[in-house]
Amino acid sequence: MKNIIYLVFLLSLSVFGQEEKKKKILDATLIMEIDLMHEKDQLYRGSILYDQQHLLSEEERKTLWKFQFAIDDKNTKRLIEIVKKYGYVNQHNSNLEYISILPLFLHSPKKYWKDIKSLIDREKRKGNIKDATYDKIISHMKFSIPEDLKINYLSTKKNDSLNKQ
Repeated sequence: MKNIIYLVFLLSLSVFGQEEKKKKILDATLIMEIDLMHEKDQLYRGSILYDQQHLLSEEERKTLWKFQFAIDDKNTKRLIEIVKKYGYVNQHNSNLEYISILPLFLHSPKKYWKDIKSLIDREKRKGNIKDATYDKIISHMKFSIPEDLKINYLSTKKNDSLNKQ
């Protein structure tokens, strides 16, 4: 009986003794800015990638990709500033709900990859970023097609259904 009491006591210490990291409270304006960055991240990307009826010409696709990459560049610059100041923020460690900054990192131009790598390494050491998220960003940087090549690669794909008519 005495052992059971000790066991219950030790279990309660381990459960209640663990300190939960305090959530970062982000300013409402910053949350709105991150939300807007997230929306802009998909502004042209969705239209280009999901053009099922192939209404866009090659030149239009290239132009839209250039616009999207300019947005990605601005988003990445700002995202790096935010993470340097507040750390890697998400719904688990801040009041940032329903928005993930992960896609913003995944769509970052290659010229920022070295900075992003050192930034997320630091955030991982601090415990602000989960291993799976860290691995996803690193893998994406290793195996992604840089934007200048992506424009040419995506525009050379032909619509087979149109060619067979």
